[in-house]
Amino acid sequence: MARRKVTKAQILKAKERRAELIDLSNKAKQGFELCSPSLDGYTGNGSVNSLVMFLFYPEGKYNTGGGWRKENKFIKKGSKGFAIWGKPRKFTKKADKKTEEKDTEYKAFPVAYLFHESQVQEFDKPSLKEVA
Repeated sequence: MARRKVTKAQILKAKERRAELIDLSNKAKQGFELCSPSLDGYTGNGSVNSLVMFLFYPEGKYNTGGGWRKENKFIKKGSKGFAIWGKPRKFTKKADKKTEEKDTEYKAFPVAYLFHESQVQEFDKPSLKEVA
């Protein structure tokens, strides 16, 4: 199966979303350091993701696109996911043959997207009577 090509516009949009998430993460860290005793209703573990979700995103249930599909729901057309940090992944930067460097491995946090319960709908399952 051929991989789809990523356009320059898609790459730019992804970089913008990542920059927005970095900004939200920094604001969440600063807010937590300044007001941690007075954050009413915060039950998170202090992770950057839980702080960003508590401070900037609407309250409710969140899930990935695949997670909602497992619950027999689909994401409404035009819905934009809420950006959070994904699990760290290992990447390998290939060495440049001209500089005689070795391949270097590093970890990075990809951007993941969650969808709020207000952005999904139940699948309409036709009954057997409707199909016949």
